[in-house]
Amino acid sequence: LGPLLAVARALAYAHDRGVIHRDIKPENILLDPQGDAHLTDFGIAVLAEDSGPAAPTEVLDTAEFMSPEQANFEVTDQRSDIFSNGVILAELLLGKNIFAGSDAAESRQKIVDLQIPQFRDENEYIDLRLDAILQRALVHDLEIRYDSAERLMKDLEYHMYHKGYGPTNETLAKYMKELLPDKVPA
Repeated sequence: LGPLLAVARALAYAHDRGVIHRDIKPENILLDPQGDAHLTDFGIAVLAEDSGPAAPTEVLDTAEFMSPEQANFEVTDQRSDIFSNGVILAELLLGKNIFAGSDAAESRQKIVDLQIPQFRDENEYIDLRLDAILQRALVHDLEIRYDSAERLMKDLEYHMYHKGYGPTNETLAKYMKELLPDKVPA
């Protein structure tokens, strides 16, 4: 959860400055040896006031991480980035991307049509609070979805610390050292 909390923090920073990323996917999240996550590749980012429909060429290669509004080539705002962050969070928790299809068109169709599952039924680690966070991040109705990455960040942070997973950077750094002892400096 720590890296997605850091992504939510980076998105809150960007959104506060009027920037919408529009390409949140695992390849654009880098982890350093200290356990810090960094959001990269603002190549198709736009200023909020300039956010029109996403051009198909901007989204086809990462269809399984886009929001329903991107999948329908509609106007996007910060809530689109929040949905994409929720997709990655769900994938980390489930070990699979529920929206991944055999091609971009099938992934877009799943994003638009797939009923969001009760994640707590899919993985015993996911409790009611974490399931509620996922449901709110992935809901199609923009009036219900998180309206700010800061709110998502606060909910994730509250969940993590009350489950005993903090401090997040140190915990992640320790895990990375255990996972990659030859690659991560002591």
